[in-house]
Amino acid sequence: MAIIVINQDDQILVVHQWRAAVRAMTIEIPAGKMDKRDLKPIETAVRELNEEVRLEAGELQLITNFYSSIGFADEKIFIYYATNLTPVKKALPQDADEQLMLEWVDFSTMEQMFKNGELNDAKTSFAFLYWQSLRLKAAK
Repeated sequence: MAIIVINQDDQILVVHQWRAAVRAMTIEIPAGKMDKRDLKPIETAVRELNEEVRLEAGELQLITNFYSSIGFADEKIFIYYATNLTPVKKALPQDADEQLMLEWVDFSTMEQMFKNGELNDAKTSFAFLYWQSLRLKAAK
């Protein structure tokens, strides 16, 4: 489950974090795994927005879902678009093993990161392309 968060200044929220599997710092949109607390993916989205970025969304719209590595695993990623953001009223505890750095990134910077291969996470690349499509629709 992952969340596209774009603020009123037309910036997207990304998370910088260490990923042991690739032995590198990565740039990703906020995301998390469903666990026992969550009955539906949208509940995971609400929880992760609170835990990772301390925001609540007035609206969470499901954009799509897909298998992350269909030839290898059955992991399904649900991507939500969060709007009408406000700070959380009651913060949930953050995962003890997560060390996250949050950053608001403007479109041109994100576009450069996409073109330079700095966005090497599929869900984050999808988020950039979705954001690009929103901007193209708004320009018409």
